[in-house]
Amino acid sequence: MNINKYSGYLKLILLAVISVIVIFIKELWLISVVFTISIVYIVLLCRKDQQFWLRLRTIRFVFGLVFSFNLLFLYRLGFWDRLEYAALSAFKIATLSSLLFLFNTFISTSELIRIFGFLPNSLKLMATIVLGLLPVYSE
Repeated sequence: MNINKYSGYLKLILLAVISVIVIFIKELWLISVVFTISIVYIVLLCRKDQQFWLRLRTIRFVFGLVFSFNLLFLYRLGFWDRLEYAALSAFKIATLSSLLFLFNTFISTSELIRIFGFLPNSLKLMATIVLGLLPVYSE
């Protein structure tokens, strides 16, 4: 059995499982720990990569945007509840974004094409473009 043949599938399944876990986390401290671990791992992995710092700036911008919008538009909640919910939502989005960037550092375009080979051609093209161009879009 050749493990390299299935490594792309394993990476995609791992990304999906971790993403589902992140989505269902309700504790602010836990999601902030997961976010910190993912960022530290990415920093250690991509220390010299200039594109990484641009991606990190994008994650920071999205974090601020989600946090601000939650503070502004959840006016029916009390201030402290709104603050906690805004931080939780922002950390979830930032964690999912960092996991996707981490996934894109470990997988090549040819692996993406092979992974989505079971889909119809139009969906295969769409999935490959979305996952392959997300890092480019952030720059």
